[in-house]
Amino acid sequence: MITEDKVTEIFCMADDFCKFFDAMTAKYTLKPTGKGNIIEILQCQRPKSC
Repeated sequence: MITEDKVTEIFCMADDFCKFFDAMTAKYTLKPTGKGNIIEILQCQRPKSC
């Protein structure tokens, strides 16, 4: 039987995971440098014969 306490515990665990996930996402996400965008970089790397 699922009690109200168990439901609360599940939501607390989910909240803790979301906080951890958000922190890790912020830490490891590439930040824009303002020096160009990914399309310009990819176009420079593409062979001229295409």
